[in-house]
Amino acid sequence: MLAPQELSAGPSSTHLVARSELTSEKAQKLRNKHRKHKEASRKKLGEIEELYGKKRKSVREEKDKALKGLVKSGKGVTIVGKSAKEIEKGKKRGAEGGEQGGKRLKL
Repeated sequence: MLAPQELSAGPSSTHLVARSELTSEKAQKLRNKHRKHKEASRKKLGEIEELYGKKRKSVREEKDKALKGLVKSGKGVTIVGKSAKEIEKGKKRGAEGGEQGGKRLKL
Protein backbone atom coordinates (compact mmCIF):
# COMPACT_ATOMS: atom_id res chain seq x y z
CA MET A 1 0.00 0.00 0.00
CA LEU A 2 1.30 3.47 -0.88
CA ALA A 3 1.48 6.43 1.43
CA PRO A 4 -0.49 9.58 0.49
CA GLN A 5 2.75 11.38 -0.38
CA GLU A 6 3.62 8.64 -2.85
CA LEU A 7 0.20 8.77 -4.47
CA SER A 8 0.23 12.52 -4.99
CA ALA A 9 3.88 12.61 -6.04
CA GLY A 10 4.59 12.73 -9.75
CA PRO A 11 6.62 10.11 -11.57
CA SER A 12 10.23 9.75 -10.56
CA SER A 13 13.08 10.80 -12.79
CA THR A 14 13.66 7.18 -13.84
CA HIS A 15 10.20 7.08 -15.44
CA LEU A 16 10.76 10.34 -17.34
CA VAL A 17 13.17 8.88 -19.89
CA ALA A 18 12.32 8.97 -23.57
CA ARG A 19 12.23 5.65 -25.36
CA SER A 20 14.95 6.76 -27.73
CA GLU A 21 17.26 7.39 -24.76
CA LEU A 22 16.87 3.89 -23.32
CA THR A 23 19.67 1.39 -23.64
CA SER A 24 18.91 -1.73 -25.62
CA GLU A 25 18.68 -3.85 -22.46
CA LYS A 26 16.26 -1.47 -20.75
CA ALA A 27 14.16 -1.16 -23.90
CA GLN A 28 13.99 -4.95 -24.16
CA LYS A 29 12.95 -5.23 -20.49
CA LEU A 30 10.27 -2.61 -21.01
CA ARG A 31 8.92 -4.39 -24.11
CA ASN A 32 8.84 -7.71 -22.26
CA LYS A 33 7.09 -6.09 -19.30
CA HIS A 34 4.38 -4.61 -21.54
CA ARG A 35 4.06 -7.86 -23.49
CA LYS A 36 3.61 -9.93 -20.33
CA HIS A 37 1.10 -7.43 -18.96
CA LYS A 38 -0.99 -7.58 -22.16
CA GLU A 39 -0.73 -11.38 -22.24
CA ALA A 40 -1.91 -11.67 -18.62
CA SER A 41 -4.86 -9.34 -19.23
CA ARG A 42 -5.88 -11.30 -22.36
CA LYS A 43 -5.62 -14.58 -20.45
CA LYS A 44 -7.74 -13.21 -17.59
CA LEU A 45 -10.33 -11.90 -20.05
CA GLY A 46 -10.42 -15.29 -21.79
CA GLU A 47 -11.03 -17.06 -18.48
CA ILE A 48 -13.86 -14.66 -17.61
CA GLU A 49 -15.40 -15.15 -21.05
CA GLU A 50 -15.16 -18.92 -20.65
CA LEU A 51 -16.95 -18.72 -17.30
CA TYR A 52 -19.71 -16.26 -18.11
CA GLY A 53 -19.92 -16.16 -21.91
CA LYS A 54 -22.73 -17.82 -23.82
CA LYS A 55 -21.65 -21.06 -25.38
CA ARG A 56 -22.88 -22.01 -28.83
CA LYS A 57 -25.18 -24.99 -28.82
CA SER A 58 -26.00 -27.29 -31.64
CA VAL A 59 -29.35 -26.93 -33.39
CA ARG A 60 -30.51 -30.18 -31.85
CA GLU A 61 -29.72 -29.00 -28.30
CA GLU A 62 -31.50 -25.67 -28.90
CA LYS A 63 -34.60 -27.46 -30.19
CA ASP A 64 -34.61 -29.89 -27.27
CA LYS A 65 -34.34 -27.04 -24.79
CA ALA A 66 -37.20 -25.16 -26.47
CA LEU A 67 -39.31 -28.32 -26.50
CA LYS A 68 -38.74 -28.90 -22.79
CA GLY A 69 -39.67 -25.29 -22.11
CA LEU A 70 -42.96 -25.58 -24.01
CA VAL A 71 -44.28 -28.94 -22.95
CA LYS A 72 -42.92 -31.35 -20.38
CA SER A 73 -43.55 -34.49 -22.40
CA GLY A 74 -43.21 -32.86 -25.83
CA LYS A 75 -46.34 -34.49 -27.23
CA GLY A 76 -48.19 -32.67 -29.95
CA VAL A 77 -45.42 -30.17 -30.60
CA THR A 78 -43.85 -29.88 -34.03
CA ILE A 79 -40.59 -28.02 -34.48
CA VAL A 80 -40.51 -26.00 -37.69
CA GLY A 81 -37.30 -25.64 -39.66
CA LYS A 82 -36.06 -29.10 -40.42
CA SER A 83 -32.72 -29.39 -42.11
CA ALA A 84 -32.42 -30.64 -45.68
CA LYS A 85 -31.21 -34.02 -44.48
CA GLU A 86 -34.35 -34.56 -42.40
CA ILE A 87 -36.57 -33.43 -45.28
CA GLU A 88 -34.98 -35.94 -47.65
CA LYS A 89 -35.36 -38.65 -45.02
CA GLY A 90 -39.06 -37.84 -44.71
CA LYS A 91 -39.77 -38.23 -48.44
CA LYS A 92 -41.14 -41.67 -49.18
CA ARG A 93 -42.40 -41.10 -52.67
CA GLY A 94 -40.78 -39.34 -55.55
CA ALA A 95 -38.10 -39.88 -58.09
CA GLU A 96 -34.47 -40.28 -57.12
CA GLY A 97 -33.64 -37.24 -59.24
CA GLY A 98 -35.77 -35.06 -57.00
CA GLU A 99 -38.13 -33.87 -59.76
CA GLN A 100 -41.73 -35.01 -59.85
CA GLY A 101 -44.03 -35.26 -62.79
CA GLY A 102 -47.57 -33.90 -62.94
CA LYS A 103 -49.21 -37.30 -62.24
CA ARG A 104 -49.67 -36.69 -58.56
CA LEU A 105 -51.18 -33.20 -58.92
CA LYS A 106 -54.82 -32.92 -57.99
CA LEU A 107 -56.92 -31.08 -60.55
